[in-house]
Amino acid sequence: MSTPTRPARSARPAPSAGLTGLGVVVIVFAASLFGLLIDVFTGNGLGWIFGVVFIAASCYAAFQVRRADVAAAIITPPLVFALLVMIDQLLTSPGPLLTKVVAGMNGLLDDGPMLWIGAGLAVVIVVYRVWQERRPRTQAAAPMRAAAPTQVDEAPVWAAEPPPAAAAGPLPGPLAGPLPRPIPMPSDPAS
Repeated sequence: MSTPTRPARSARPAPSAGLTGLGVVVIVFAASLFGLLIDVFTGNGLGWIFGVVFIAASCYAAFQVRRADVAAAIITPPLVFALLVMIDQLLTSPGPLLTKVVAGMNGLLDDGPMLWIGAGLAVVIVVYRVWQERRPRTQAAAPMRAAAPTQVDEAPVWAAEPPPAAAAGPLPGPLAGPLPRPIPMPSDPAS
């Protein structure tokens, strides 16, 4: 009787969850194009619908992008914005090509606040996410207790309760062994 064998695992790590760089481009471009089309067909050129959809798509992409592709969440919104504004002006402005290009450049300046808000929020979100991932994990959820004062006139020092795993035994790995005890502070010789 043969024993079942496990399928061989690939040496390649599993992809992390989230949007890829191409996914960021597709989300921001498709949503912004949708907002642009609504604005063009319901009003007079670019308006608040395009701005709101562009800002929302930029923020969504910044929240959902995977760690390896965070640069795409910062680079994509300004490029998509410039492309869509230029395309809008080239297709809707009357006159020769030079007039359309100048109108497109003016459109980039006139609609700049939408770009600044969308790209700025994307940068803030990405920087916050990277900061959160690099920040050392603390035991913020540990209950607090008051340590006994060493002298009568001292205020109690607040300390976190030890984690439940520390009570069970020594830590595994490079931190193996008992936890060190705090060193008592010598009393002030001047008093």
